[in-house]
Amino acid sequence: MAEIAIALQTALERRRALGTPGRANARVLAQGDGWSVADVVCTSGPQDTPFEEEHSHYSIAIVLAGSFQYRSATGRALMTPGSVLLGNPGRCYECGHEHAEGDRCDSEDMTAKVESVHLVTLTHPALSRKWEPYTA
Repeated sequence: MAEIAIALQTALERRRALGTPGRANARVLAQGDGWSVADVVCTSGPQDTPFEEEHSHYSIAIVLAGSFQYRSATGRALMTPGSVLLGNPGRCYECGHEHAEGDRCDSEDMTAKVESVHLVTLTHPALSRKWEPYTA
């Protein structure tokens, strides 16, 4: 787990050095017909304004490092390592980093044509790998 947090810190240090605003960067790890899994590193912090987004697919995200606030029509939550987020297509949400900079998540997106929900993030052999540093 330490390597995951180190990769997030590296992305945050790079952002500070470049003086750029925070943003989410997704790197696709695996994909198939109707699904994809991405490693998402967000370098936003308290200085960045939260903005509303919309889930484009059914989503399952697992927070690996950092923290963020998630707000939707059904409520709000502080997402920390180990938290699981479920999203429905067409639902609006807002993420913010009121308390700290940055987070890292693995996110699986699925279309409605995927008939059986499975956690590719836990079972796909392409994801049984050593975590490498992430460059934002």
